[in-house]
Amino acid sequence: MSSGPASDHGPGLADRDAAEPDVDVAHLLGDLDDAQRLAVTSPAAPLCIRAGPGSGKTRVLTRRIAYRVATGDCEARFSVAVTFTQRAAAELRTRLGELGIRDRIAVGTFHGLAARQLRRHAEDDGRQAPDILANPSRLLDDLLRAGESPQTLRTELDWCAARSVRPVDYPAAAAAAGRRTALAPGRLAELMAAYDHKKRRLGLADFGDLLQRAAERLERDSAVAEAWRWSRRHFFVDELQDLNPAQLRLLRAWLGDRSDLCAVGDPDQAIFGWSGADRRILDDFASLFAGATVIDLRRNFRCSPSIVALSAVLREDSTPAGTTSRTAQSVTDPFTEPVPLVVAYPSAAAEASGVAKAVRSARAPGERWSAQAVLVRTRRQVTELTGALESAGVPVRVADPDATAGAEDPDAVCVSTMHAAKGLEWPVVHVAGLEEGLVPVGGAERGASLDEERRLLYVALTRARRGLHLSWARQRDIPGQPHERRPCRWLAGLTEVAAEERRLLYVALTRARPPPSMRAPAEPLVAALEAWREQAARAARITPTAMLSDRDLAAIAENRPATVAELGVITGLGASRLDRLGHELLAVVAEHSPAGGVPSA
Repeated sequence: MSSGPASDHGPGLADRDAAEPDVDVAHLLGDLDDAQRLAVTSPAAPLCIRAGPGSGKTRVLTRRIAYRVATGDCEARFSVAVTFTQRAAAELRTRLGELGIRDRIAVGTFHGLAARQLRRHAEDDGRQAPDILANPSRLLDDLLRAGESPQTLRTELDWCAARSVRPVDYPAAAAAAGRRTALAPGRLAELMAAYDHKKRRLGLADFGDLLQRAAERLERDSAVAEAWRWSRRHFFVDELQDLNPAQLRLLRAWLGDRSDLCAVGDPDQAIFGWSGADRRILDDFASLFAGATVIDLRRNFRCSPSIVALSAVLREDSTPAGTTSRTAQSVTDPFTEPVPLVVAYPSAAAEASGVAKAVRSARAPGERWSAQAVLVRTRRQVTELTGALESAGVPVRVADPDATAGAEDPDAVCVSTMHAAKGLEWPVVHVAGLEEGLVPVGGAERGASLDEERRLLYVALTRARRGLHLSWARQRDIPGQPHERRPCRWLAGLTEVAAEERRLLYVALTRARPPPSMRAPAEPLVAALEAWREQAARAARITPTAMLSDRDLAAIAENRPATVAELGVITGLGASRLDRLGHELLAVVAEHSPAGGVPSA
């Protein structure tokens, strides 16, 4: 077993490990870096590819499948690609089709493939497949007493299915896992047993039953297992960090004693432990699958360097907040990759309004609204932010975690919970509600739950390619009563890194351009800025230079910023003053710029 980053394997390993194929695969390898190429061409099996955000994991997974098919190392009709949502499965199919592999590989979710397997077994046995209970609400409602939460019961049923926990064992298992629920564990166990009995009596199976029954059939019937495995020989699994014990059991049943498995995952994006996922399956891959090789993809191709530096605060192997190996010389263009902004608002209402304003400002001329997303921790916040955006005239769509993307998608800003945003990306992302009690959510202040909340915020930040806006409210109504709020525990570190990134960008900018000179205000923009400063200072009852220093005024006149981010880079204005004054200053600049136009973010 070998493990560790790709660079540990030494130069040229991909070429040594994989003999030069007889077919032309240049189109599959030409645009990959060394680590990606190794992950695509390595003959290792089982193989685990640990791939961080923006590292091209879907590209590598689909290229590996196409490469193996193209070189004759596997047959498409005997291959299975497994993921966790219909949306992700649709993307895999699309990408494989673009690579010339069409409708021959079995692509689906664990539940979808299990249902397909059970239907096939039923046909072979000459019996009817079980009816699948897509929505168990009606059955559950009949079992509950007045005031008992159906959502609590559904959540715990899903957790038990993921962990293969029987109703009789639930109280002990829940206590060991630290589950805290609105219903007593004993009552939940009683309800679960009644639900199972009712399903059997009606001949129904829910999604949890699909995994269990599919695994059991292969485990107990060797003839059926042998026939099934003959037609399914090569397995490719996405998002391994989200695997739960029931899915691992089914995967092992599918594989049997074979080792042709390639799995992709990222431990820093393990955010579904509350629903039964077990990141230890990824962490312990080498011990779970004998002879395994592990390859790391570390380079982030998606996010700007500033976002990479910021999000590193939340990784398990991050350096202390405020430290970075980046220098002013390594900084990219601050006008195309603005520094992340961190803004505190006086109230939740002010935050919602401010986020809506920031979304409007961040829309570049001609850019689609769908280039932006607003991410929050809870569904209640989704409703609040959606209302504020619509009131500001911003078109909105609420994310469906299992929807498939397509040309028919509306041109609208996506408002989503952080969980539903996993696997997606946007040029600009606004993350709101970064307060204790929301991030981390109440009840998740310690241990594994706290670690998962930290990873969830990491996922949220790394959805952004170039623009990132973070915010929180000093006061929020919970429920209906105003409560003073505190910034989330990770915000100080994020703010410190953002300030360092801003300093580096400012240094890079001033090195690239001569310092502004205080010329006579003959230029119309200088005169307009001074007039604005006089009026704003008079209204605030402060001196003009306290409102905006001479140096900042000259820098604005010389550099003519078009976005709030640019304005922040070239001046000494802090985040709160940028939020309060930035749009007025940009309007003055836009009015006196040669091309005119409307300022953006």
